[in-house]
Amino acid sequence: FPECKNGYDYDRTWYKETIPSYEDWVCEKDLYMTNTFVVSRILELIGAFVLGQLGDSHGRQKVFFFSVVATSLGRILSIMLTSNFLWFAIGVGISG
Repeated sequence: FPECKNGYDYDRTWYKETIPSYEDWVCEKDLYMTNTFVVSRILELIGAFVLGQLGDSHGRQKVFFFSVVATSLGRILSIMLTSNFLWFAIGVGISG
C-alpha cells in the first residue's frame, strides 16, 4: 500500500469522524467496510426468510416486535463495539 506509507489523510468535508476514520480502516484494513456490507446483506437475506416463516407460523405481530428489538440491539452492539471488527459486523448485520 504505497499510499499509506506516510499515513492516511481523511476527507473531512462532510463528516468530522466516521467509524472507518476513527478505527483507521484503511490500507491493510481496507476490506473491513466491504466485509461489513457483505455480512449485513447475507444476514439480511437469511433474516428475511427466517422471520418470514416465523411470522407465518407464530404471528406477524410477535415477529415484528422481535425484529424491532433485534434491530435495536444490533445497532447498540455495533455502536459500542467498533473496536472489535467481528462484533461490529455482526451488530450491523443484525440491525439490517
